[in-house]
Amino acid sequence: MFVHKLKVVQVRAYDLLHEYDEILIWGQSFEQIEGVDIPGLPKGTLRMEVKMAEAVIKPKLMNDGTLGTEVISVFNIDFKTFLPKKILNWVTRTFAFYACKMIRDRTENLEGTTHQQRIKEKDIYKEWTQTFTEWRMRKLAQKAKH
Repeated sequence: MFVHKLKVVQVRAYDLLHEYDEILIWGQSFEQIEGVDIPGLPKGTLRMEVKMAEAVIKPKLMNDGTLGTEVISVFNIDFKTFLPKKILNWVTRTFAFYACKMIRDRTENLEGTTHQQRIKEKDIYKEWTQTFTEWRMRKLAQKAKH
């Protein structure tokens, strides 16, 4: 259904762990991005427009000391079509459910994936791991004081 409505989205992440105990992710779609080859559309089709996509990712220290995650996200998407309110509400709830399910499934099972390989090889992931480890240790120390 959405095969020709896919969109190129530029996303940025801001590390606010020390200031607010969260990471902010922000993005929007573009018609063109320098250095990115965006394929054309078949005649008579439109791409949806992601006017704004934001997520706040908050690491949470679980009762057993493990690291959990809380995610709050907001999207403003123009599907470039008219949908009655009931259908739009159903589509957005369904989309949100399956998006969250897909993200959770993928993050809980990285075994043998190219993402797992990137995590092992790229320095940026080592830096993030170190950042989260420091955050966790700081929270454990704060919890021990109370």
